[in-house]
Formats: sequence, C-alpha cells, structure tokens
Amino acid sequence: MTYRHGDVVMTLFPFADGMSAKKRPAVICAGPWRVTKTIEICWVAMITTTILKGWPGDIDVADPARAGLPVVSIVRTLKLACIDTGNIVHKIGLLDPVTVDTVQKNIHKHLS
Repeated sequence: MTYRHGDVVMTLFPFADGMSAKKRPAVICAGPWRVTKTIEICWVAMITTTILKGWPGDIDVADPARAGLPVVSIVRTLKLACIDTGNIVHKIGLLDPVTVDTVQKNIHKHLS
C-alpha cells in the first residue's frame, strides 16, 4: 500500500527504551522512502488519548472520525519514530490539512 503525509495508520510504535513496541495510531509526518528493495521507512508521530496532556507541541486531532479514531485524541509531536512501513498494520484515516500543517510546524520548532 502507498502511504502519504497526513495518513493516520495503525502501527507498531516503539517505546522510548527501544526494547518494545505497542500497536497504536500514528500519523505519517515524512516519507515514505524506499531504502532498499525490501525496506521502506517513514517518520511518524504518536497519536494518543492520554490524560497526561500538556506536553510541548501536543495537537488536538480536530476531526477524530476522519482520522479513523474512536475517541478524542492528540498528536504528540515530541514522540517521533522512524518505522519500517512493513510494520504498518493498515491505514485508518487522514488528518485534516490544518492539523497536518500545525503538526509539521510544531515538529519543525522542536528540531530548531
């Protein structure tokens, strides 16, 4: 399947310790890039329903239904991962253009 910037996918998202992962929604922020014949990677940002909101750069998902999310959620722009697209279970939705733009701007701020 072809994935694009702004797609919301269900994927294995690595924990910060790098030792384990959890299946969760994420938004594709960059890529995908074909690295070899068998490896394609992309950068994703975690989507969560956590009540521990308030991290710098957290963005409310404006239209959870369009994003394929069953409940109100946020994009956590400080939690990025580089994943193999082979770990994506399936696409579940799409972020609206305003939210995608805000996510990109916040990631850029974190990188600056």
